[in-house]
Amino acid sequence: GCGKGEPKCPTCNTVVVARLRSRGPTGEGRALMTKPFLYAAWLLADGDINRNPGAVAAYVHAIRAWPGAGASAAYALLPRTPVMQSINDRLAHTDVESYAHLPDVVVLTEVDSLDAALDLDARLQTPPAIVIVRGIYREVVAVAGTTPAPADGFGPAIQLGTFAMRSAADEWAVTQWYRTRRLPSFSTSPGSIRARRFVSACGGPAKLAILYEFTTLEDRVAHFEPLELIDHDEARPTAAAR
Repeated sequence: GCGKGEPKCPTCNTVVVARLRSRGPTGEGRALMTKPFLYAAWLLADGDINRNPGAVAAYVHAIRAWPGAGASAAYALLPRTPVMQSINDRLAHTDVESYAHLPDVVVLTEVDSLDAALDLDARLQTPPAIVIVRGIYREVVAVAGTTPAPADGFGPAIQLGTFAMRSAADEWAVTQWYRTRRLPSFSTSPGSIRARRFVSACGGPAKLAILYEFTTLEDRVAHFEPLELIDHDEARPTAAAR
């Protein structure tokens, strides 16, 4: 799904979000200079996350106070656009876990190692926000887009997808699809910053993840959503097995 509707563990679970606040190292040219591990947490906000972030702000502050944290950003989950709803309806879903509440926010934090991510998780065991699900992901591929990465960390808008494949053969197919179709298309899309593929080292909604960063949500809708329609069209040979 895309947005608030699917914080489960389906075959494909795509989330589109808009930045609330971020922090990261200073400097330029961070397109591929990312830390290898990503600590991701999906939170239940306590009220209006833009006007009164409350527990979410306290959670992000706790992360930033930890010296081992790299760039971090909190994003508000948005409803699916019609295009993403259409794609979601066409994809198979194999929910293996469901949650009593749906998250409103996802917080992403870069760290240097699995040990560092586990240390951060231990620090947040009694978090000041309700954590619906969390995971540690290892970056396996990073591709630069058409726009330089911001100096302060993550991009202003992202699309984060977590998913699992039905078989090993499908994992081979989707990896080739990302390598030969999706990532090359993204790298030339106006408003694209970078794309990163991840595999779960611990937890998370699903085994695999893909993170796209954009300059604005408008650029994502105008330039990337048309690629989504093409790449998820089952009649096209470029669509991976799902």
